Amino acid sequence: MIATNNQVSVNREIKAAGKPKVLIVEDDVDTRLIARRALALHGYDVIEAGDGVSAFELARRQCPALIVLDMGLPGIDGWTVAGDIRAEPALQHVPILAITGYGMATAHRAAIEHGCTQAICKPFKMNTFVQVVSQLLLAK
Repeated sequence: MIATNNQVSVNREIKAAGKPKVLIVEDDVDTRLIARRALALHGYDVIEAGDGVSAFELARRQCPALIVLDMGLPGIDGWTVAGDIRAEPALQHVPILAITGYGMATAHRAAIEHGCTQAICKPFKMNTFVQVVSQLLLAK
């Protein structure tokens, strides 16, 4: 993956502020692994959960700087997890990036309605994913 000048600049700003902790919540092991590697390569401290219950508990214990949340989780879906996170006082300020297979307009609208900060649709390019994560952390 080749980083653009803008991406390099954004990464330098984030690294100067410390090593942000990002929680990735994704039930697909391969997607979670690829996302973790991409973020780790860009200097993020990554923690992971494969389901909604684990995600909520991990978020409460670790208080990450950003949560990347798959909306199509089995059992408790991502929409419910996002609402639970927003109801938790210590996590209300944490940006949530929704990952979904729905169309972008539908996904973005639903994400905002459920307390997410932004949405990205699957499949996505990892450089786009990392750039969105970086921008959300800078805007925080």
